[in-house]
Amino acid sequence: MIPFVSVDDFTGTDQSRINQAIAAITPTGGTIIFPKRTYTIDNFTLLSHMSVLGNGSTITRTADVNAPFIDLAQYATNVNISGLIFNGNKATQTQNNAGAIRCTLNQDVNITNCVFNEVLRVAVVIDSCIRVNVSNVSFNRLGRVGAGQGVSVSITSSKDIVVENASTVDNYGEGTSVVSSQGVIFRNHTYTIGNPTFSGGDNAITFTQCADFVVENIEASHMQNAGIEINACDRFKLSNLNLHDNASYNLMISVFTPGGAEISSTNGEVSNVISQNAGGFAGVNIIGSHHISFNNITDNKRVRFALSATGIPSMNVEIKNSTFNELEISGSKDVRILNTTFVTPLISGSTYSLINFQNKFETYFQADLNNNASITVKIPETAAGGTTFFCGTLNVDNTFAASASLQFTSRIVHIKLIWDKLYQNVISTLQGSVTSREFVITGGSNTLTIKNISGVATTLRGRLVGTVDMY
Repeated sequence: MIPFVSVDDFTGTDQSRINQAIAAITPTGGTIIFPKRTYTIDNFTLLSHMSVLGNGSTITRTADVNAPFIDLAQYATNVNISGLIFNGNKATQTQNNAGAIRCTLNQDVNITNCVFNEVLRVAVVIDSCIRVNVSNVSFNRLGRVGAGQGVSVSITSSKDIVVENASTVDNYGEGTSVVSSQGVIFRNHTYTIGNPTFSGGDNAITFTQCADFVVENIEASHMQNAGIEINACDRFKLSNLNLHDNASYNLMISVFTPGGAEISSTNGEVSNVISQNAGGFAGVNIIGSHHISFNNITDNKRVRFALSATGIPSMNVEIKNSTFNELEISGSKDVRILNTTFVTPLISGSTYSLINFQNKFETYFQADLNNNASITVKIPETAAGGTTFFCGTLNVDNTFAASASLQFTSRIVHIKLIWDKLYQNVISTLQGSVTSREFVITGGSNTLTIKNISGVATTLRGRLVGTVDMY
């Protein structure tokens, strides 16, 4: 076995020298050293147990070649590529396969300490591979308008792939696309469109029909659609995300429709997300997804849970310890909200729980009591065959003027009043009226009214706990 050869050990063109170096270590394998300079090549193929040590060398091309710079032979294993700068010279390229590295049916591949500049198509293709590591890399200005959507990393039908410690700047295409893969890890990666003359890719990261993946420590900004988009995926964790200024959404978790049948995303954990300044109407958009938990989410726009196009609801979703401007829950089931602050609720056709929450309801409730006015609180409409759920608690410690009343108009079915007046504790289920010396509380199918009947200004102190019927 020849452990090391240098490209400069051979003569001829750069392409010829590299081909001779590969032949010299075939079939046993070894390391090809690129002394630091610029090499002009078309394409070369690495076999099993081969390594390339670039030492900061640049490889570029002038010919319009329908191939990446480096191919890995199918079924090659234990291949390492390190220390190369790829100059794709995209202005001279038109071909579909004008990329940098292509891995197909490979195992145990390491791509480290590389820079990918001006590549027309996909910088790194990983197709039907196992155990590929891409780390300490940067992708810059990939693709161009009308001639190629540059993508940093494309992963398809692969398993146990790690992409970490990376940056993507000014791509025309997506940052990373992952399809039908399992056990993928993305961490410590920034995606941005810093140059306003670049159109920006669809998404920074897209997962479609994947499972058992982790995305953590990501910043994604100024993409033309979403920062991160998850479609029809199962068992995933997203954490420590800084998503801002993306044209549509910062984070979308949604269905996918292969062959016309929608498939939901399920069993996801999302934590420690800062979502700011999304260009669309929602920063975080959850469509037709099930069993998703959110912890410590901050959004200065809207968090939305909604039906899919064919009517699949978002179900069994939990939000806790979060803060956002608007909460929209439409056509969803069993949305649980704990210790969460939001200003404006937009809720319809859904079942939900509010626990230890602060929002505009409570502010209006207290203000209107003081101002002797009425208030309407919208609780979702009841669908046929509805089920009862816990809809929330409002704390009361305000004074009613003489004869003043407070009215809630909604689809209230059961109201339990727990209140304390002059050391009296009264707990009763309201379907009709409850009367004390000071107050009458009247409930029906559509309204709840609290009225001071004492003739003088009187304080009601306690809390209202309510349930409504919903599908």
